[in-house]
Amino acid sequence: KVSHQLTPFIWEIIHSSQYKATYYQQARAVMPSLTNPNHVSIMTGVYPQAHGITSNYYWDRYSERPSQPLSHSEQIEVETLFTLIEKEEAQLVTAGIFGKAKLAELFMAGKSGQKKPDYLWQYRQYLFLELLKFSWDKKTLDQVIETVAQKDPDLIFVNLADLDRFSHFYGPDSEKAREAILTVDSQIKRLVEFLKERGKWENTVLIITADHGFGSVEPDPKNNRPYTVINFGKELRKNGFNGIVPVSNGGIELLYIRGMDAEANHLTPAQAKKLEAVRTIALHQPGVAEAFYRLPNIADGGDKYTLIKAYP
Repeated sequence: KVSHQLTPFIWEIIHSSQYKATYYQQARAVMPSLTNPNHVSIMTGVYPQAHGITSNYYWDRYSERPSQPLSHSEQIEVETLFTLIEKEEAQLVTAGIFGKAKLAELFMAGKSGQKKPDYLWQYRQYLFLELLKFSWDKKTLDQVIETVAQKDPDLIFVNLADLDRFSHFYGPDSEKAREAILTVDSQIKRLVEFLKERGKWENTVLIITADHGFGSVEPDPKNNRPYTVINFGKELRKNGFNGIVPVSNGGIELLYIRGMDAEANHLTPAQAKKLEAVRTIALHQPGVAEAFYRLPNIADGGDKYTLIKAYP
């Protein structure tokens, strides 16, 4: 979505020689392309199968709760950059400014030995936003500027949440999402201008990235979906599938087989046949682009449709 119309300042950064920018047009999110796995990959440099944050939510096979959050620092199985800096270069000052509250929870100090940044900020609770747990981008950038002015961090990790929020609520092609993109662009411009005024710009490396992309899922009243959210659990029940637990992850749904050993490294013939049927139903849903297995499925192409094969 980077363009002269939607992101005029970022476009200027890319194409103006004064900024010495590098533009990676083939950047890809890690899979699953969700907030938590990608933010942790950014701050650890490894893929989800190594750092352990493989989704936003998961089903705990030993619990009756339908889903559990993967948003706590002790769940990260490798050192974050904040932890490494604290251990190896403790004189460096770090900061984390997160428009989403759950990201602050991911990078807090944990029982596992993870270290938090020297300065950690998360959303301020406004009455009408408390359940949503995020801050407006302008408020987040206010805090970024205040932190740079007062603490002068060597590394600062910032999450701006509005674009993700409006794209989920209204769709990525909506006018609201377009306005959010323009807001992100204006806030980045505001930050750069502040750094220039303070004489810090020449000594700054600025990395701008999304944590994941969005595909538009339009309402489809003819198929009994008057909204933009995929609810695959409903389709499973309609087709008589019991023993499959769906866990929604903001546009991606994870499906688990009840009774399967959590440590199993292969599917039984019965499990393989059931998952093949589930995948077939999924791919016939309007709005479902892809469906993958975690383990090879002997009933459906072996490892051909595994996530690791499709997105190594």
